[in-house]
Amino acid sequence: MDKRRVQNIVLILIGILLLVYGSCTSSPPSEPASPVWELRLQELRNMVERDPQRAIYLLGAVRYQYNLSQEDLDEVSALSEKAIQGLQQALMTAFQEERWQEALSYYRSLSEIKRLPKDFPEIVILSLKKARAELAKGKNLEAFLTLVTILDQSEGNTSIPTEEIEPFFTKALEEKRRSLARYLYSWMESKGKGPVISKEEKASLFLPESPPEMIQGVATVIVDRGIRFEKGRGVPEWVVGSAFFIDPSGLLVTNYHVIESEVDPSYKGYSRLYIRLGDASTPRIPARVVGYDYFLDLAVIKAEVTPSYVFSILPAKDPVVGDRVYAIGSPAGLEKTVTSGIISSTSRRLLQIGTVYQLDAAINHGNSGGPVVDEKGNLLGVVFAGIEQFEGINFMIPLRWLRYALPAMLQGGMAERPWLGFSVEESREGLRLQYLFPASSGRDYRFTEDTMIRHISTADLSGAENRIGRTQEILYERQPGELIRVEDIKGESYILQLSKRPKTPFLEALEKDIKERVIAPLFGFNLEYIGQELFVKRYTVKRVVRGSVADEMGLTPQDSLAIHGLEVDKENKVAYLDVTVKKKKMGYLESSMRIPVYLETTDTL
Repeated sequence: MDKRRVQNIVLILIGILLLVYGSCTSSPPSEPASPVWELRLQELRNMVERDPQRAIYLLGAVRYQYNLSQEDLDEVSALSEKAIQGLQQALMTAFQEERWQEALSYYRSLSEIKRLPKDFPEIVILSLKKARAELAKGKNLEAFLTLVTILDQSEGNTSIPTEEIEPFFTKALEEKRRSLARYLYSWMESKGKGPVISKEEKASLFLPESPPEMIQGVATVIVDRGIRFEKGRGVPEWVVGSAFFIDPSGLLVTNYHVIESEVDPSYKGYSRLYIRLGDASTPRIPARVVGYDYFLDLAVIKAEVTPSYVFSILPAKDPVVGDRVYAIGSPAGLEKTVTSGIISSTSRRLLQIGTVYQLDAAINHGNSGGPVVDEKGNLLGVVFAGIEQFEGINFMIPLRWLRYALPAMLQGGMAERPWLGFSVEESREGLRLQYLFPASSGRDYRFTEDTMIRHISTADLSGAENRIGRTQEILYERQPGELIRVEDIKGESYILQLSKRPKTPFLEALEKDIKERVIAPLFGFNLEYIGQELFVKRYTVKRVVRGSVADEMGLTPQDSLAIHGLEVDKENKVAYLDVTVKKKKMGYLESSMRIPVYLETTDTL
């Protein structure tokens, strides 16, 4: 090929390139959309119509998951607005159709994103409508619980007409709920419009509750588990506890662990539930479980009997250390026993959720599920545990947690509780994320361990005491599926969706996640992988959570640690970590340890 011909070909190619370049610069083509994003976008479009609440949460999260063009961002914003309008319409429809529970749930979600419909009634009025509807349907206990919660949370609110309260007062008198009637009378009188009753009726109303009266409202719970064979001999197996009436229809409150065999699907043996109103000579009355709250160790049972006394679930002033209290129950099956003591602590964290009171009143097997009252006869809580080896160390569930738990239990079955899927630790700035559970909505927003949370909903967690307990209380009154605002220490705000809380979160996490990731929050230390010796991975301890199992075992930062195995006892909900440790403070001498931990920790939200 001659030189001139080669030059011509090169010139032609340069011309073609210039044309292509010119066309590209004058009209740049848009980058082709990712097939994954297109599929996701179509799914979100469908969800806006089907489930606007979830769509709002997911549309907020996609901004953190994809590198979106301005065109995509505009569509996401438009879909978000459409989902919000859909949720507003769902609220209006539920309100018009008097589906009050749904309406309240939608109301809370829209409050979190600050998009309530204009001129929509306050939540107090919405809740009051719910209470009136329950009263009209004969659901008196549910109505009283709703009303009491309204009055407790709306102290100082003048938008509640006293005439709206009077029908509840009248019904409380009819059902001989003297404590409740007294509370409602005092509330109306404080507003200057007390109900008209005679002097004799008022005097009777304000008589203090007497121990003989209250004892009549307490029953012995018996769970007959048939015959257990030991060394060839049949031994009757019974569980004995206590319960107290909360409604004239025969509803009682007790502990979940007392009636567990009645509802636990893993229990395959014989189980029959009874109550007894008197001593051993009185007949056993068949009962059934209505609903239960696994997380708070509470249950509602029902027997076809009309009690002569009913305990009222009222707002109670939190007791202080040193206050005298009385426990009523059936210790060792000895019916209607009253013991006294004092409040020893008001902030023990023993259950997965919430705090409990410690008291020194004599508590024994059979007291579980019985009421604890103050010197005026006001219900303060429910007995649930004691430490056998130590006399005078016993515990009760505070009344406010019972009040939160009852509405869901009365609906029947296991009460579903919401959560964020966080394991946290307290710090001065707020709550530090230790671990995100596999199904946590925080994962969609790219939350990481060590993210510092300062606000959840309207609660400021910086500088507060008992931050975990306070946050659990905020979440507990809500429902799975609701939206909630979470703000980090940088002031960045996120809208997350609450999901259904698993019975034992860490047990589920160990089945679904990498064990090394779960070990850190479960045992309370952060590890850094440094290498492998033969078949064993070795780590350096970077941080130890104060008060954790690792802290109690004497581990400190810069200790060297090798993990040899993790054993999980599902039945007893305990995990055992087998390690060899070279502790810095012991000159890095190696020692073997087996570290146990209870899987039902108290630091999950």
